[in-house]
Amino acid sequence: KRLQGIFDYSFYSHQLHMVKVYDEEKIFNHVLKSIKIGPDNCVFIDDKEINLASARKLGIHTILFKDIIQLKKELAAFSVNVD
Repeated sequence: KRLQGIFDYSFYSHQLHMVKVYDEEKIFNHVLKSIKIGPDNCVFIDDKEINLASARKLGIHTILFKDIIQLKKELAAFSVNVD
């Protein structure tokens, strides 16, 4: 299922012309500034644990993607319904 319509905002590193490995904090700071909300109101999802560290450091909620069932359950904790 596509993410459009599920989240208020979606940002993708390739569209921002930034590389997660090198620009992680820069990306997250750009996103937070763009949407004008605090990190505690954001969720970052990735399938690699190493990519979650910078988001956590900034106070952004994170989810390590394992499978769609697990993701739906964890998103439900943030009142995000993907059904």
